[in-house]
Amino acid sequence: MKPLQSDIISIQETNTEIAMEMLFSLNKQNSKYDVIYHPRNNHDGCAIFYDKEKLELDKNNIKTFYYPTGQHLIQAGLFNLKSNPEKKFWIINTHVKWATRDTDLLYLKSVLDKLEGKIVLMGDFNATMNESWYSVFINSGLLNIYEVCQKNINAVITLPKATFYGKDKSKTIDYLFSRSINKEDHIKSFLGNDPKSPIKPDFKYEYLPSSELPSDHIPMSCIISL
Repeated sequence: MKPLQSDIISIQETNTEIAMEMLFSLNKQNSKYDVIYHPRNNHDGCAIFYDKEKLELDKNNIKTFYYPTGQHLIQAGLFNLKSNPEKKFWIINTHVKWATRDTDLLYLKSVLDKLEGKIVLMGDFNATMNESWYSVFINSGLLNIYEVCQKNINAVITLPKATFYGKDKSKTIDYLFSRSINKEDHIKSFLGNDPKSPIKPDFKYEYLPSSELPSDHIPMSCIISL
């Protein structure tokens, strides 16, 4: 994460101890990050790290929604740019349960429909793009950030073949979406944490985690102008 110097970092399937270790590591050289953490259980939760020098979090608009089919969650926070407080946006971080993804993703859309203004949504959706939820999201005005950025740069769009790698399967189930942000303001999106050496979308890992990537999911990154 450090090479990016990101304004926002969202993590799923992390516990309190790991979230605090990550916060300590991010702040070693410059204590500029803070974190919102919400647990799903004693061993799992979601965290949003943010650059508190650039961004202000509205403490009255930190929200947690638990999916009705289980304890998996949606984490939301309303931020504004300190340099321009009128520029407000929601960061939504989520982890969807695979077994109940059809119901959970409809619930996620209902949550998004109640939030006003700009939204950046990210997380582990545990669902592929060829399932029915995807067209529902796109038809509601959400943009697949990776796809929009590819269109802004290239005539040919190459979507990631996989963001998750298990022992016997690989698939794209992690996403970045936006709403109410102009298409031309989507600058860049890539796989991995290094913008100078992004992971190619057609690259195939045999198995993750590895010494290079300590997760079975590949990080997704984007640059958006607000």
